[in-house]
Amino acid sequence: MNWYACSRRHSILASGVFILFIGRSAHADPTPTERETARLLLREGLSLEEAGRLQEARDKFAVAYAIARTPITGYTFARVRERLGEWVEARDLALEVVRMQPIEGETERSAIARKGARELAMMLEPKIPSLVVSLVLSKALPSVLIDGRPVQRSVLGQPMTANPGKHRLIVQCNARTVYTSDVSLVPAQRMVIAVPTELSGCDEPPRRDMPRSPDGLVPKGFVFGGGVMAGLYYVPVPDMRFGARVSGSGGFYADVGYAISPRLELLFHGFFTIGPQGDPSYLGSAGARLLFGLTRDIWIGFSMLGGRAQTATGGYTYTSDFVFSPTIDLDFELARQDYGHWFMGVHPCVYIGDTIKGDYSFAYVPLTIGVRTF
Repeated sequence: MNWYACSRRHSILASGVFILFIGRSAHADPTPTERETARLLLREGLSLEEAGRLQEARDKFAVAYAIARTPITGYTFARVRERLGEWVEARDLALEVVRMQPIEGETERSAIARKGARELAMMLEPKIPSLVVSLVLSKALPSVLIDGRPVQRSVLGQPMTANPGKHRLIVQCNARTVYTSDVSLVPAQRMVIAVPTELSGCDEPPRRDMPRSPDGLVPKGFVFGGGVMAGLYYVPVPDMRFGARVSGSGGFYADVGYAISPRLELLFHGFFTIGPQGDPSYLGSAGARLLFGLTRDIWIGFSMLGGRAQTATGGYTYTSDFVFSPTIDLDFELARQDYGHWFMGVHPCVYIGDTIKGDYSFAYVPLTIGVRTF
C-alpha cells in the first residue's frame, strides 16, 4: 500500500473521529486536564498539517505526546516527522509506539494507531541512509562533529543513521577546525567519508585559550605588556620660527601591574625614547598608570610619570636630572590573540623640568603599539 495514501487515511480518521478521545497512556495515566490539553493540541496540529504547515504541526504534536504518551499521539507525531524528512526520529517514535503494551479498556483507535506505527517503522527502516566516518585517531585525539553535534569516538568507523539531505562533518584538533566535509545523503544510501590521516594541526600542542571576563573585557589578575613607540617633541623656543622646535623620537615601553577588575588596571609604566642621529634628545620616564575600560575596545587613563630628559633647542641643549609629567592615556584594542591583546595608544603629556639655565617644559605626544597579556 502507498504510504502517503495510508497516512492521509489515518489523518482524516484522526481529525474526524478519534481526536475527541485520548486513551490512557501506556507509561502514565494523564489527568482529565492533561487529556483535554492534548486533545486541543492534536486538533490544532491536524489543522496545521492539513494547511501544509508541517513544522508548526510537529511542534503541536510534540507537546501533545509529552503530555499524553499514547499510541494515538505518538503515531500522529511520528507521521508528521516522516513527512518532514526526519526519518530517524520518526522511526524511533514509531517503534516506541509499537512497544507500548495494550491496556485494559483500550479503544480500537489505539490499535489502529499502533498498527500504523508498525507499518511506518517497517517502511522507513530500509530507506534511512547511513554515514560512516573513517578516521585514524592520532595522539591529539581529534573531535568529530556532525551538524554541530559531537560524535563519540566509539562509533567512528561504524554506520550512523542520518536523515536524508545535507550534513556537515567537522574534525577539530586542539580546538582548531582541521577538516570540513559537506555531504548530501539520499534514501537508502550508505556513504563513507575517509578523513585524511595527516591533518595539519593535530600534532601541534594544545592552544591555550585566553581567559575572558563575563563582560568580554579582561580577567582579574596580573598584567604584563610592552611595545614600541614613536612621537613628537614640542619645545618652546622664543627666538625660533613659530616660537618652538619640533622633533621626532622613537623607543620602547613596558607595563607591569594588576587588573583590579575587568574594567580597571593599575600599572607601572616605563619607557625610553631617543631622537634621530645628530639630535642629542632623549627621554626616560616611569611611573603609575591607571586605566579604565570604557568599552571592550576603548580604554582611557591617567599617568603620572617622572624621569630624566635631554632636549636640544637650537643652539642650546637642556639636560634635566628630573622631569615629571601628567599624562592622558587613550588605548584602542586592535586584536585578541591566544597570548594577549594588541593595543594602539596615544598619550599626550607635558614634561616640566629644571636645569641650570632655569625652568623649562616641553610637550610630547607619543603613539604606541604593543601587547598586553593577562
